[in-house]
Amino acid sequence: MTKFFSEYFDKLYVKNKAEQDAFLLMSMKCDTPKRKRPRQDSERKRPTQSQYYVPKVGDGSRVRVCSETFLSVTCVSRFRLNRLAHHFMTDGGTPKERRGGSHISIQKY
Repeated sequence: MTKFFSEYFDKLYVKNKAEQDAFLLMSMKCDTPKRKRPRQDSERKRPTQSQYYVPKVGDGSRVRVCSETFLSVTCVSRFRLNRLAHHFMTDGGTPKERRGGSHISIQKY
């Protein structure tokens, strides 16, 4: 079983960040909550709920796993998964990569 998880981990981490995000989203199912329970004095907005899947060892079909198992297999933080799910539900895709670019500071004179 650990060999399988290491293969899954290797598939994830041979890619760049944008491809990793797409790979993670293929292993997730994001949806809106079926019931929204109103809370008093609450500004929290959580428009997503996620289900996590990993491929089965023998035939490759997907098996639903809990979030703790998915986090331990992928070694990704839950905040990254939450950002991916939120961005997928609001914009319909993976987040655009914004790292890099010009590092010249602007002088204010």
